[in-house]
Formats: sequence, structure tokens, C-alpha cells
Amino acid sequence: LVLLGLPLFALFWKVGLTGYPPEWDGATALRFLRAEAMLFSGHLPRSIGTGLLTGMLIAMLGLVGCWLARESTWFRLFYFSVLTWAWVLPAPIVGIDVHRIVLQVKSAWPDGMLAEMLYHGPSPLPLVWVQGIRTLPIAALLLWPVVRLMPRELFDDARLAGAGALGEFAHLVWPLTWRATFGASFVASALCLGEVAASVRAETPGWSSFTTLLFERMHYGVENSLAALSLLMLASVGAVVFLAVIIRNVSRWIFKS
Repeated sequence: LVLLGLPLFALFWKVGLTGYPPEWDGATALRFLRAEAMLFSGHLPRSIGTGLLTGMLIAMLGLVGCWLARESTWFRLFYFSVLTWAWVLPAPIVGIDVHRIVLQVKSAWPDGMLAEMLYHGPSPLPLVWVQGIRTLPIAALLLWPVVRLMPRELFDDARLAGAGALGEFAHLVWPLTWRATFGASFVASALCLGEVAASVRAETPGWSSFTTLLFERMHYGVENSLAALSLLMLASVGAVVFLAVIIRNVSRWIFKS
């Protein structure tokens, strides 16, 4: 609480400072919050939506990878080698390499749909791409213990009953791991919202991440507007978490009923 509370209090204090010597004023804080909310009313929800989408996709991809690696030694070695490589690779290198691939695609198909989605924009696909590379190792790290601890007898019984690969995943793996998968998706989404080093090098015009905007504003000093943007982002993330908790409690009540 101390580590998180002090920076949060500093943001509240900064957004309302006015005059010289500076004094805190509630009307000033409200004016900056209202102005930044009106100015970037579409930017922040778009960025949060992209992060949530990426988190859900990456959590599902991590779950499938862990499931396939559970009983295959060669695939497990390959999978975790790729994840380790993705984890230790510097974020700017990820963004530069993805942008280089995008330029190659644009040169091969300059007027195609891929060029529009990857280069010209506005499109979330490059952000999903680079943020997915950055967060997939974390999602797999969270899901691997859950998948590994699933009793082998359950898989044997399912296969004796005639379940194929899709049936095994749908009726056995997913029901036992969906809670952990949703948890991993929210962790990945939070990491996506804070990712800037790779995203800034791959995003398309008209679909930049909100964190990139904060990063650019920091070069001009921590002013009232930057503090207001930070508070708006924290409030939006808190609203998403609050909504997720409500959905979870309602789903529990429905299933119990």
C-alpha cells in the first residue's frame, strides 16, 4: 500500500497544483481531468480494448501450448526454448524486427489487405503482434503448473471413452483450467497496457497505444495534463477490474443456482 499509495497520492497532488507558490485546488484538478478525458475519450478505451483482446488471445495460445507440451518431450523443449528466447529478447529488438517484417510484406503486396492492416492502418494487428510476443512467456509460466498438475488418469479415461484431441481439450482441459486462463489473460492484458518499447516501433497511424502517449508527454516534464492522463488510465483499468469481479460473482451465482 505504501509503494502504490505514495505515487498515486503524488498524481492527485500534481493534477491540482496551480499558482505560484503552487497550491492544490480541486477545481483545477477537475478541469484538467475533464479536458484530458474529452480530448482522449476514444484513445484510452481503444488501447484498453486492444490490451484485453491481446491478453485473451495470448492466454488461450499459452494454454494450448502447455497442453501440447504436457506429454510431448520434443515439443516441450521446443516450446519453452521459444518462450525463453522471446522473454530475454529486448523489447526494442522485437518492435524493430516486427516492423521489418511488416515492411517486407508491404513491399510484396503494396495494395493488399495485409498492407492496410499491418502498415497503413488504423489497425490493432501490429500492437497485438508485438505485445503478444512480449507477454506469451508470462502467460505460459502461469498456466504450465496448472496444466502439469492435472491427473493423468483423467486423460486416460477420456481417451478410453473415445475422446479425440478437440474433445479432450473442450471437455477436460478447458473446464479444469478456465479460471487460471482468465487470470493469466488479465495479467497479460495489464502487461500489454504498460508495454511501450516494442509497441512504439510497430504501431500503425491512428491506432497507437495510450502508454506511448504518456511516454511522449514525459519528455516535456510531469505537468498537470500528464498527471490527469495517468489518473484516467488507472481509473479505466480499475473499472475493467471491477467489471470483471462483478461478472465473476454473477457467474458464480448463476452456476450455483
